[in-house]
Amino acid sequence: MTDARLPERWLMDRRIQRLNAEQFRAYTMSLMYAVCNRTDGQLTEDDIEAIPHFERGSIPPLVAAGLWRQEEGSGGWVITDYLATQTSRAQLEAAEMARTKEAQRSAQNRGRAKAARAVTDAESCSTPDSTAYGTAYDTGQARQGQDRQKTLSSGIESSDAMPGNPMAQKPVASPVTAAVTRNPGSEGMPVSVGRLALDPDAWPADDDALSWRTWCEENSVLTVQGLIDAWPGLNEAQALNMLAGAYPGREWS
Repeated sequence: MTDARLPERWLMDRRIQRLNAEQFRAYTMSLMYAVCNRTDGQLTEDDIEAIPHFERGSIPPLVAAGLWRQEEGSGGWVITDYLATQTSRAQLEAAEMARTKEAQRSAQNRGRAKAARAVTDAESCSTPDSTAYGTAYDTGQARQGQDRQKTLSSGIESSDAMPGNPMAQKPVASPVTAAVTRNPGSEGMPVSVGRLALDPDAWPADDDALSWRTWCEENSVLTVQGLIDAWPGLNEAQALNMLAGAYPGREWS
């Protein structure tokens, strides 16, 4: 929608001041009609008949004041200051075209964003579940969301004999540190850490602890002293940490 404008300078314009109320109404109504119909200020006889509340007797005073101009040969009139004070037809059409292009561009951007979200959602659905076998998460029954980590030292000389691969079974003397993270069990596994003290079969919290448990069972090492004897260089606290990680449901002393 485009509005007709009445510049504030017209308050002191002698041409406007000399008009009576009827003539001023005729002038402003002709302005609004020309803007509405995008005539660029040109008015024909048919236009004069269509302008609401317009008195033909106001035409001679408007021409005499210089507010209108008679079009020679056409029998019509032109509002003198129209293009200086109002928006032209060409300007209005250019603005409409710009708005149309902007709306199309916005629609294209929304379409691309929607397609990108669809691809992201599809990729998210195809991502493996992080609660796969061997990964433990808190069930909310104890230590909600908080992990406890214990560091243990083992007498191991090479990476083949680290806690992640206890099958190497070759005791040596140099200390290597390995972390055993104690988390609650995941769905489908034994009960969570909060009740492990009452469940001797509670599942180890990570792969390293599971490897230690496998090694202990295959080598029939189920005591603190037995682990110290099998791995020279371990002290009692380290052995306790290892067994606590492999059997989180048992109480070791």
